Amino acid sequence: MSDLKWIDYNGVAAFVPRDFQVIPYFKAYELACQGTGVIKLDPVLQWELPRLRRRWDKPLVVNSGCRTPEHNDKIGGHPNSFHLTENPKYNTRGCAAVDISWRTWDQATRDEFVALAKEMVWNVGIADTFVHIDRGQDYGKPVLTFNY
Repeated sequence: MSDLKWIDYNGVAAFVPRDFQVIPYFKAYELACQGTGVIKLDPVLQWELPRLRRRWDKPLVVNSGCRTPEHNDKIGGHPNSFHLTENPKYNTRGCAAVDISWRTWDQATRDEFVALAKEMVWNVGIADTFVHIDRGQDYGKPVLTFNY
């Protein structure tokens, strides 16, 4: 995929280069659906993810952002995932979750990041090689920390 399809929360679509900065600190290729190239971000994620990155003050490598419903089905994702570009159950206006690679982080750094994310009211899912963060509480889910 050379150009990626960015759809704003008003439904306006445009093709953007892979290295286009969609939101502060994050480029199109990081946030796009890995199967379709679609980028549709929930407005809260658009605001809160750069805030988290600014507070963290270190790079964050997104290894999974948006997922179209078709791609989510193909990879066996949860049917109500906050990664979805269209989520009728929670009526998000786009993707409200990202997975961040932390395979090279030591345990103290991981603990520090989880504490910051929780302080900033993100839901946190802990896995061996990545950490999932989402804005589910903005859509009626309780604030959670869970393990994969």
